[in-house]
Amino acid sequence: MTNTTRSYRYGVLGAGRQGTAAAFDLITRGEAASVVLADLDAGRAWAAAARVNELTGSNLASAVALDAGNGPAVARFLEPLDSAIGAISYKLNFALTERAISTRTNWCDLGGNTDVVMAQLSLDSRAREAGVSVVPDCGEAPGLASNLMAYAMSLLDEPRDLVLLDGGLPLHPTPPWNYQVTFAMDGLTNEYAGGTVYVRDGQRVDVSTFDPAEYELVDLGEPVGRLEAFAAGGGSTTPWTLGPRLRSMKNKVLRYPGHVDQWRAFQHAGLFSEEP
Repeated sequence: MTNTTRSYRYGVLGAGRQGTAAAFDLITRGEAASVVLADLDAGRAWAAAARVNELTGSNLASAVALDAGNGPAVARFLEPLDSAIGAISYKLNFALTERAISTRTNWCDLGGNTDVVMAQLSLDSRAREAGVSVVPDCGEAPGLASNLMAYAMSLLDEPRDLVLLDGGLPLHPTPPWNYQVTFAMDGLTNEYAGGTVYVRDGQRVDVSTFDPAEYELVDLGEPVGRLEAFAAGGGSTTPWTLGPRLRSMKNKVLRYPGHVDQWRAFQHAGLFSEEP
């Protein structure tokens, strides 16, 4: 860990893989004076904090038990912090954003649901009045992928067509799923259950997840080989922000062959719903 001025107090809601990695980043790159990991499971939170301290050679990470659905408790957690990161279910992000604005705490989350993000963006005037920044949808896709799309466009004088192929696959797939979830499961089913927005002939259009017309096989060569590419969420607000400059834009998910048939069967059986 490099020596640097450490003056920022951070909080991370959710002590899973993504939250733990975020805490590590805040200490190594974010000039953190302290990072508190909060999770409904106190044991998980403390284990994550211990892991971060071990990796950074510091004692800057600590932990608390917190129910992110308990508004008053969340407010008490946020009040002493300069900034907080939400690494939990997208379903809580709007309420957490409102709490962060009320406590004047800068807020960032991993996002994953465009309707929720649009609702968060509607709080812009309140965030400005409170003097805080709110940056939603900062996961892998949406998030990193959106920035890469914008960067790719910046390399061209007149970008016309943009295609995002988003993988996130294990190098060594294990049957029967040949896939590894590194984020909240409801984030995956949310991505699969709804649809996405493409740009065609300069106009935004709705596209259904698993639309057979968008299914294709792409060959990335060794060691990955052939993968399925299909329509799914991940584009977030890019059809509105980057889309007006393009003739066409589409985002597809990459999975090992057989994935689409498996998950389409689950979808048809009603297993994406939380209702029995």
